[in-house]
Amino acid sequence: MQVVILALLVAALALLVLALLTSNTTLALISIVVSVAAAAVIVRGRRLRQEEAARRGAEADRQAKLEADRDETTRVLAAAAAEAGRRAARESVPPAQPAAATASAEPSPEAAADRPDDGAATAEPADEPPAADTIAPLGRHAQSRVWVRDGHPRYHLAECRSLNGSLPEGIPLAQAVEDGFTPCSMCDPDNKLAG
Repeated sequence: MQVVILALLVAALALLVLALLTSNTTLALISIVVSVAAAAVIVRGRRLRQEEAARRGAEADRQAKLEADRDETTRVLAAAAAEAGRRAARESVPPAQPAAATASAEPSPEAAADRPDDGAATAEPADEPPAADTIAPLGRHAQSRVWVRDGHPRYHLAECRSLNGSLPEGIPLAQAVEDGFTPCSMCDPDNKLAG
């Protein structure tokens, strides 16, 4: 295409020079027509190059999208396979039994305290006094401090003998009742707080 443009421009220049030397208007008009033809070929060449660049860009975009889609598909398949492997591993391994639960059928004091009272007699922990038959005086004394021990179902006054040698925690009476603790029969905190 470059050769055609160059040939048209040389021809247009030669015709123009010849028209000026001979004072022939026909040669001048032919020179102008050849120059317009050269310009048309130049414009057409530019359009073809732009279209080719746009086509290459679109092809590159399409290839990039295909690559991205292929990578996404590979990632999704890998994640699905990994999840299926984890699910199969979880289903094939039975859940572990705690050693304490398999060692004895006796429930722990915590478990016994958490069970609802069904009217049956419940065993007291060996170092814990039985519950008092009183109702917590929650009205005026809800914020009075009582003492509890982890793993034991009773709340006590600070001077209670059953607390000796332990590290009790002081909490408000309302919280002790809410947490399911019952009054100690030795120190009888409900009657002493109400009195």
